[in-house]
Amino acid sequence: MGCQASLNYKRTHQRKLEHWKNTIKIKVDKFWNEKTLADVENKSSLTFLNTSNLEPNKPHHVWNVKTTPNDLNYLKAIIKARVMTGTYILQADKYKFTHYNVEATCQLCCSGNEDVIHFLTTCPILSTTREKYFSEIREIITYEITAEKWNNVFKNKTAISQLIVDYKI
Repeated sequence: MGCQASLNYKRTHQRKLEHWKNTIKIKVDKFWNEKTLADVENKSSLTFLNTSNLEPNKPHHVWNVKTTPNDLNYLKAIIKARVMTGTYILQADKYKFTHYNVEATCQLCCSGNEDVIHFLTTCPILSTTREKYFSEIREIITYEITAEKWNNVFKNKTAISQLIVDYKI
């Protein structure tokens, strides 16, 4: 009888311990998820990060590349992650950080400030490359939603830039 009672106690204790661990994990995940979402809202450098793609304890989908660090897809992932997090330095950033010793003007087209939105949506020199890929993305999305919804959701260049940078198929 004593052995059976001891075994039952251990099983009950293990179940309680597992339940406690799961509860703590859920609470910690919830805390960090809410903190991350609050940071995204409060930090302008995270403007292009799509919060609907974030999942606790999983790497961002941009890192789902099954390649070696020297592969082109891996290098693309690094650039996308840097654009999403505001650490990809363009001329407008250099202009801000060098106390105006560098021009903010795009060195490709010389017609506007080179920030992420200009680089991804309006630079005329990059228009043929941009349109090649962007038309495919638009076609995929308008197949899923209506063209009217497309126009409502992606009515500004910031939303379009976010789509280009942080799109998950």
